[in-house]
Order: sequence, then C-alpha cells, then structure tokens
Amino acid sequence: MDTRATGVTVDGIAMATGALAPNSVRTLHITGRAGVPASGVDAVVLNVTAVDQTLPTFITVWPSGIAQPRTSNLNPTPGIVAPNLVIAKVGSGGNIDFYNSTGNVNLIADIAGWFAPGNTYTPLTPSRIMDSRSNGITDDGQAQAIGALGARQVYSLQVNGRQGVPGSGVGAVAVNITAVNHTADTFITAYPSDSGRTNTSNLNPKPGIVAPNMAVVKVGADGKINLFNAEGSTDLIVDVVGWFPVSTGFTPITPARLLDTRVSGGTTVDSIGAAVGAVSPNGVRTVRVAGRGGVPLTGVGAVVLNVTAINQTSSSFITAFPAGQPRPNSSNLNPTPGITAPNLVIAKVGPNGDVSLYNSVGSVDLIVDVAGWFSGSPLQSNALNRVTAGRDHTCAITSAATVRCVGSNEFGQLGLPLAQASAATPTDVPGVADVVSIESGGWTTCAVLGDSSVKCWGRDRALGTGSTSNTPTPTTVPFLSGVVSLATEYLQTCAVTVDGLVYCWGDNSFGVVGPGFPIGGVARSPVAVVGATGATQVAIGLYATCAAMNDGSLKCWGDGNPNPTAVSGVGGVVGSRSAPIIAASC
Repeated sequence: MDTRATGVTVDGIAMATGALAPNSVRTLHITGRAGVPASGVDAVVLNVTAVDQTLPTFITVWPSGIAQPRTSNLNPTPGIVAPNLVIAKVGSGGNIDFYNSTGNVNLIADIAGWFAPGNTYTPLTPSRIMDSRSNGITDDGQAQAIGALGARQVYSLQVNGRQGVPGSGVGAVAVNITAVNHTADTFITAYPSDSGRTNTSNLNPKPGIVAPNMAVVKVGADGKINLFNAEGSTDLIVDVVGWFPVSTGFTPITPARLLDTRVSGGTTVDSIGAAVGAVSPNGVRTVRVAGRGGVPLTGVGAVVLNVTAINQTSSSFITAFPAGQPRPNSSNLNPTPGITAPNLVIAKVGPNGDVSLYNSVGSVDLIVDVAGWFSGSPLQSNALNRVTAGRDHTCAITSAATVRCVGSNEFGQLGLPLAQASAATPTDVPGVADVVSIESGGWTTCAVLGDSSVKCWGRDRALGTGSTSNTPTPTTVPFLSGVVSLATEYLQTCAVTVDGLVYCWGDNSFGVVGPGFPIGGVARSPVAVVGATGATQVAIGLYATCAAMNDGSLKCWGDGNPNPTAVSGVGGVVGSRSAPIIAASC
C-alpha cells in the first residue's frame, strides 16, 4: 500500500488512493498479493510508514471484521517520517484495517512475511497490557496507572495468562512498546525477566516525541518480561499482538548486539562489526548473523533484529535484505537528523546467514541487536563464498571475519611477502578484516568486506586496483561500492552491486570485460558493463561472462563479442555459476 499521490505498489493495487482523513479507517487486502498465499494465512508482517501527517496522531492496525481495539501501532508527528513493524492478524476477506485518529496522513505498507495457522505464531487481537500513565487504562485492569519509570529503573511486566497469552508454554511475545512523557533522552530495553540486562535497546525516546517500536521478547520462566529505562523518567505503554510457543520454528534469545558502526564507543557481543564507521550514501553494510549472539551457524532462515539509526546527516531510508541479493523497493527505517530512529526488522538471511543494510542519502551509524531466529533454509544462491580455490591456492574466511590462505604464493596470492614461495599450512592474510565473502581465480584473491567494498591481492592483471605489479597486500578496488557478489576466474574478475550493475576488470583477450574496454587489453580498474543492468549474479570464465538477470533471462558476452546478449530460449534463471577453467580441491 502507498496512499500518496505518487504512490506505487508491487501489483498496482492500493496505490495513490489518497491520505486517510481524521477518524477514518482504510481497509487493505493482503492475501493473494506479493508472495502471500490466497488462503491459509493467519498473520502478516508489515512495515508500516506514516508520512505527510498534518497533526500528531496515532495509527491502529487490526484484523478486519472485528471491533477496533484500544491500541496503537504508530504515533506520527508532523515533519517526521514514522515507520514501525506490525505483526497483524488477518481478518475477514483476507483484509486488515488501518485507523487514523487526527489530521490527515499517508500510509505506506511493505510486506515482509506471513504466518500460517499452526504452532509457529499465534496472532491476537491487539490488547493493552500496560499503561503507566496516571490516567492509564489496560484491557484487564492490570499494570495500569502505576507511574512513570525512573532513571535506571526496571519494571517486570506479567505477560503470560493475560489477554489471550497462555499461562504456560510461551517462548516469546510480540508487543508494541510506546514511550511517552519522557523527561530526558533515554533508551528502553526489553528482555526476559530471568536474564541479566544486555547492552541492547528497543526504543530511543527524546522529550516531546512519542516513540513506539515493535519488539519480540523472550519470556522469563516466571511469565514476565523486564522493561528498563536508562535516563530521566518515562511512561510506557505496552500492547500485546501475539505470542510464540516454546519449541517451534522460532527461537527467542536474550538480545545481543551484532553491529555498532559508531567509531566512538561502538561495541558488539564478539567485537565483529564494532566501530567500523558510518554507512556512506548509497552504501551497504553487511552484518554477519549466523553463528553469533546465540544464533546457530546453520539452519537459520530469518532473524528478528532491532535496527537503530543514529548520527544521520540527512533524511534517508534504510532497507534490510538478504545479503547477496538485489535490494527490494521497500524501507525499514526513515531516519531524520537529530533523532535516534529504531525499528524492529524480521529479515530473511542470505546464503551465508548474513543480512545487508542499505543507506540511501547522507551518512548514518547503524546499530543492530538480534532478538531471535526462525529455523529454515536461507535464501539459496551461489552469490557468496566463504571458501574459495584458485589455480594453486585455497582461502577461507575465519569466524573472526579474517582470511586464511594456503598453497602457492608465487604472485602474492596468500598475502605473504613475494619472496616466500608458498605456505604448507593455512596462514592469516594481514591487512584484511570484516570479510563477508571471498573469491579466488588463477593467482588472485578478492574479498567483499562488511561495508561492501572490495580488496584484492595477488597477480597484477586481475587486481582491479590500477597496479601494474604483483602485490601481496590487500588493496581496495576503486570506483566500487555496494558490492553484493563477486566472480573471479583465471585473470578476470566481475562484481555485481546492490542495484544490479556489473563491473569487470582484468585480462580482456576475449571481451569478457564487456563493451567498455578494447578487446585484447588489460582493464586494470573496474569497467561498467553497459547492457547488463539488472543483474542478480555473474559468472566469469576465460572466454566468456554470463549474468543472471532480474527478469529471469541470461545474458552472456565474450568470445569476441563484448556486448551482453540474451541467450535465446533460456528463461526463469535464478542464478548462474560457470565451471572454472582450472579446478582445485581441498
């Protein structure tokens, strides 16, 4: 849904329908759209964004066909783009309803997933289970008008046995938490009552601004969750929207910090992704999720993350998506300078268990806290590698996001001094860290880093750094940003960016670099491949290069024809990987 006059949706439905008026309801059809089945859907996960609001208001989302509940999901203020994740039970006709209280407001809804009936998630009609304000009212009379939380104060909120949440067998609850009347800049942390508080946050309220955020919180053994307030005093409102049973496809965990890009003070649970610097304009930061903070290395299909934007220099938007995949036309956060902007994200992971975060405009620091994971297979793709082999060397990424290589070092491909011919045991490559994928071909290795830049080392003709000499030092490839995958073979390399652009460099004896460089030469810096825009993955060989396109076609170039040309009779392509000219095994 996009009600704006310029609004566009994935299927042309519910777009440009006009702002919601005061005290009005808008019904949105959900089932049978954008990957959601026409039947068998119990609840959907939506990112709902309010824009162009003319007055402070609140938005309520609930299943169609029942009375409007006394809850809220968003609390928009004029001049601020306000997003929030919503897990909504689907009502009659496969619809959900949106209520706007005051003024006019445009709403955008991006679909992120759905739940089938069963034992994974039980959606509820939203109910208020806490309202600390002096005039606060809850739906069962508990935890109401209890007074604001003071600085460093913790409130233990009973959730089991209330408003549709069972008295036992509950692993986690989905709640919308809203902070109001705060007297200082602060942060709120929700965590299980039987665990110590961690270095994470769910809300980051500022005085004068109502701050809501969705949270999925593991429930303590006593059926409670804890709510911590850092500074000043604040009232808290909690609406429960559903619950996850114990021992299902979802595993809640005590929150853990996986990314904190702030150069000053940024820390994470294992030091990976700490103090790595702000995300640049049109930049991507890839977060390693699997194997960290209580998330297993394998069997993870999606993760629940709280993503916070801070120190943004411009009004921007942040999009979370599976690493190694094209960026979708949606958003999760809409940060504005001077305001710390958090939002819950349920993100499908990439083939290596990673999630990428895209920043549109200006620079921004990002903080990512993981709260749980869903079992399943990650999005299948060959776009990213963690083990790779060249002609006579093999490299792998370590658990610390560094690289180790073994084999021949004739051209510096192990990262060792050129005088050292080889290494019989895996050896650390100095000067490269925060690595998310690697590719080796011939006598060169290249790595994609967490900031989606690329570093290469080894033989000169395949480095892409402009160098005319072999180098063992990992060196940044210029003119590249937002790289989501690489393909390397013999003396050539190609990269695909988050926006589907292809860049190639290296030996161009057969035109594999594309039409932007003379056949027979050596492209020592990346060359944009004209005619290959919209690529999702690329594979390169000695004689030819092929790219899988987002329309399902396959385009190839080389063997004397440098122009990307659609392969006749081939459709529905979801990925490609050519067999190497020289294969190595380990």
